Amino acid sequence: MPIFDTHCHYNLEPLYSGQPFHFKLKEEDQLLLKQNWQDHWAAAQQAGVNWSLIPGAGVTSSKLAVKLAEQDSRLL
Repeated sequence: MPIFDTHCHYNLEPLYSGQPFHFKLKEEDQLLLKQNWQDHWAAAQQAGVNWSLIPGAGVTSSKLAVKLAEQDSRLL
């Protein structure tokens, strides 16, 4: 069955770059900060996600969402 993720924020930190910025995670969750948006998108696809919608939270993140969607036709 096709899966459409209706809300993912690959355009926001820490998912976008994988850099921690002001986020503090438990030691066992540190792996998340070593992955960028492409890594998270690949993991979603391996879990069966076929398409994802990247909503913007403002002008800057909306422009970045468009930029990411231009790189893969399954990102909207």
